[in-house]
Amino acid sequence: MTKHTIDATNKILGRLAVEIANLLRGKHRPDFVPYLNKGDDVIVTNTDKIRVTGQKLKKKIYYHHSGYPGGIKEIKLEEFLKKDSREVIRKAVYGMLPKNKLRDKVIKKLTLYRRKKCNMTDKKKKTIKKSPTKPRRKVGIPTQKTSGKTSVKKTTEKKTSKSRPYFEAVGRRKQSTARVRLFTCRPFEDEKGKILVNDKPYTDFFTTLELQQTVASALKKIKSLNRFEATIKVKGGGIRGQAEAIRHGLSRALVKFNADFSKKLKRAGYLRRDPRKKERKKPGLKKARRAPQWKKR
Repeated sequence: MTKHTIDATNKILGRLAVEIANLLRGKHRPDFVPYLNKGDDVIVTNTDKIRVTGQKLKKKIYYHHSGYPGGIKEIKLEEFLKKDSREVIRKAVYGMLPKNKLRDKVIKKLTLYRRKKCNMTDKKKKTIKKSPTKPRRKVGIPTQKTSGKTSVKKTTEKKTSKSRPYFEAVGRRKQSTARVRLFTCRPFEDEKGKILVNDKPYTDFFTTLELQQTVASALKKIKSLNRFEATIKVKGGGIRGQAEAIRHGLSRALVKFNADFSKKLKRAGYLRRDPRKKERKKPGLKKARRAPQWKKR
C-alpha cells in the first residue's frame, strides 16, 4: 500500500472529499473489489486553508443529538471550520464511503493536519541527566569521621517466628468469593467458634441468625466447631452470597485437612458450588420470562 499526501490549500471541500474517498477505497487500483479493504493511506495537510463555494459558510448547518429529549445541537460550517477543520473533512469523506462494515475500517486510513505536517526526525531527543547516586554504606563496617574516631553501626536481627500451618481454600457463590484459611487448635469452650470474617467475628459481620448458622454449618456438620479457627477474606456479591461462599470455602478446606469429611459434606451439598442465581429481566417482558397479557383488540 502506498501513502498519498494531499495539500488542501484553496481546494473545494466536496471535490477534495471525493478524491480522498476514492483513494481510501482503492478505486484507482486495477485489483479493486468493493468487498475488500484494499485502499491506500491518505495524509491531508493545511486543512485550515480549505474553501467552499456559494453561501455554504453561513447556510450549511451540522446537527447532532445527545439522545435525550431536547438534546439537539447545531453548528454552522463557518464556526465548525474555526473549531476543527479536520472534523469537517472527515465528516465529508465519511459520508461518501459505502454504508457497510468496511466504512469504519477505511476511515482509519485518513490522517489530517491543520497545518503542514511536522517532521519528527528534525526534533532532537531530549536526554535526561541522572544525578550521581551515592554509594550505599554497608552496615557493620567502621566509618571514619572528621574527628578521627571510628564508629561502628550495630545490626539488629529481627526474630522471625514460625507461622502456624493452615489449610487454604476458595469458596464461591454468585458474585461472591471467599478465601479461607483453616487453623487447627486445641478444643475450646466457645460454642460459636472462632471465625474471623474480614478481621471481624462472623457474629458481628453477619447480623442475622440465619446467616450465622450458614457460615458455621460446615463445621457443625462434622461436630468440630470448637476444634478449628478460621480467618476469611470475602468480597463481592450480597450478604447472603458471601455467607454461602464462606460455607463453600470452609467445606473445601476441611476436606483438605481430612478427606474422610467429604462424605458428610458432599451429602449435605456443601462441596458443590451452587450455580443458581436470579434470572434477569428481559426487554419486552414483565419479568425474566413473564410475557405481557395478549389483547385481541
